[in-house]
Parts: sequence; structure tokens; C-alpha cells
Amino acid sequence: MRPSLRTAAFFSAAGLSLLVAIAAAALLAVFLTVPAARERIAALPDHPWWFVYEAGPRAAARGWNAPDPLWSIAAALAAAAVALPAAVRVRAIMARRASPIAMFLAVFLFSLCIEGLRAGSAFLAVTDRSITAAVALSRSVHGGRFLGLLALLAAGLYCLDMKYARHFLLAAGAVAVSFAVAVSIPVDRTVFLAQLTYKLGDEQSLWFASLVLAIAVVAAGAGAALVRRNRYCLLPSAGTVLLLAGREILFFATRPAALACGVLLLAGGTVLWLRGLAAVIGEGPEAREKKGS
Repeated sequence: MRPSLRTAAFFSAAGLSLLVAIAAAALLAVFLTVPAARERIAALPDHPWWFVYEAGPRAAARGWNAPDPLWSIAAALAAAAVALPAAVRVRAIMARRASPIAMFLAVFLFSLCIEGLRAGSAFLAVTDRSITAAVALSRSVHGGRFLGLLALLAAGLYCLDMKYARHFLLAAGAVAVSFAVAVSIPVDRTVFLAQLTYKLGDEQSLWFASLVLAIAVVAAGAGAALVRRNRYCLLPSAGTVLLLAGREILFFATRPAALACGVLLLAGGTVLWLRGLAAVIGEGPEAREKKGS
């Protein structure tokens, strides 16, 4: 992939991610200052985990850890605050040595910022504006989650020394697959959830595909540590587990304590990946020791 094209792609993704974060922050301010919108948000039915639905007693809930969908927007902003600086750090590493592993890690980090679109979907849904636009934003969130899984899987496979050299084509294919998933999955337009997306019409298919991909991502990371026989490669493997867990919590949770744990897991997983990235692309301490010898 040409450096100019890689740079253009990076700054385009970074710019769009920043715009999504700014828009989410603005909409959060709107929800906090418009009581009617906040009341409608508080009464939404909850979806705390796959296949689990609750009536939504948040309007009567009290206490510092009371569930509130608005915390989800705040957590999405916190995730973007973790992801964007980390993406800049990844680009700095890529400037020294281009690597598909770093590129796909950046894709995952940018996919975290797509969570901010839930604020737009919520605004359109609770203010009775365009349902079509709200559904499109909900689909984009699910597509972004799927893209993040594909990006981590590709990074793990390249950690296993996959030889496919058309990195940009592979990234474009991952985006296309994620778009196809987002467009094709059935959505129930009559039920808007506290997760600030519309209820899925075929949740089982997406759950199964996501589960298989998550298992493959973890297996690829663990396999890379074994194949390379490099202790530093354990860092990205552990980081992958934290990223997967943090992202699931970020999407499903509505309580501030759980969301804070999710953001911390994302931050911890990102730090582990950044610490181990130099090792897996041949610039870590072990590689320097070999050069010195």
C-alpha cells in the first residue's frame, strides 16, 4: 500500500471519527438539557445481554449506579478518547515500519468511535424524526462492531505470519463485509432499546457470527504467541481478550460502574497492544537483542 494512500486513509478515518465524537458530545448535551427527551430515553426497554430483554425500570431508579442510557453515550465518548490518541500512536509506529498488523489495529480503534452514532440514532428515535435515518445509524453501529472483530482477526492472522500482501484490499473487503452485514440484518423498527439501537430481528445469526469470530480472534492471538515463541507477543494476545470484553460491556451496559469497567478494559487492552506491537512487527526488545548479538 502506497504511503500517500495509507496517510490519506488514516486521516480520513481519523477526521470522520472525530466528527462522530463531536456530534455525540453535542447530542449528549441536548439530552441533558431537554427534560422531555431525557424522560423518553429513561423509559426505553433494556437489552442487558444477548437474548435478554427487560421492561426498563430506569425512570424510577435512583442512586449513583442507577442505569441510564445516557451513560452509554458518555462511555462511547470515553472510548473515542482512548481510541483516537492510540490510533495516532499506531500511525507513529507505522511511520517507522509499515505493518499490516498496525494497520488493522488502527481499523479496530477507529471502529470503536462508531459507537458514538448511537447518540444520533437515539436523538432521531426519541424526537420522532426520521426512522429510516435512525435505523441506518443503528445498522452502522452493528456494522462497526463486526468490522472491529474482522480487524482484530486480520491483525491476529498477520501475527501468525500470514503472507497475503494486498493489505489495503483485505481492509476494503472487511469494510465491504461489515457493510453487507449492517444492511442485510433484519431490524425491528417498532422497538428502540436502552442500548440506543433498534432491536434486531434476527439476533441469533449475528450472535453466532460474532461468537465464531471472537473465538477465532482469541485463537489467532494465542497461536501467534506460541508460533513466534516470543514472550512479548503475549501482550497483544492478552490485549485482544480485554478489547473484546470491553467492547461487549460498552455496548450492552447502561450502569455507570459497568461502563467504566468496559472503558478501563478497552484502555488496558489498547495499552497492551501498543506495548506488544513493536515486538510482533520486529522492533521490540527481543529483536534489538538479536541485532546486538
